[in-house]
Amino acid sequence: MSSRKTKKDTPGAGPLIVMGVLAAVVLGGLIYYVKFGPPADLAPSSGGAQAGKSVMVNVPVAKVDGADTTFNTESQELPAGTDVIEASVNGFLATIPAVQPEARLIAVNYEGENAELQFSSNFRQTYGTDDESMIVRGIMKAVASNSKVKTVTFTEGGKPIESLGSIDLTGPQSVQDWMGG
Repeated sequence: MSSRKTKKDTPGAGPLIVMGVLAAVVLGGLIYYVKFGPPADLAPSSGGAQAGKSVMVNVPVAKVDGADTTFNTESQELPAGTDVIEASVNGFLATIPAVQPEARLIAVNYEGENAELQFSSNFRQTYGTDDESMIVRGIMKAVASNSKVKTVTFTEGGKPIESLGSIDLTGPQSVQDWMGG
């Protein structure tokens, strides 16, 4: 018996080619995911946002004729650990003289395309009809500019808010409907 190796005993280039092809497929998949994968800003923040991230806060400004309310937008730094919608809605509420300073959005719970907004008990006070509409439209604008949420549910103390003065808030409210589109 001879100890010479034959061609049958020597591995060919086949296994190296297979490993090279597999490595190329994995690398290509990773590059595709990074380039075309879901952007991080499509998902709403569930809290714990990074400090220094800019959030759009919607500030209502009455038109000169006083008949309509329009909204300008300003940037505000997002406090560390704060939900984007929470910071935006609270920034908006702080600009409205009719809203008590203690009236705040205290938590946001995301369920699919719905955001449940949990307000403090001071939120449901008596407002004028024009103020009620402006408050709800401003909240919806804050939600729309900072998330892809499609509906909003208003709650207080874990219970649904059925109305804000003359505005019916029963059930999920369509952000698009409130935004006029």
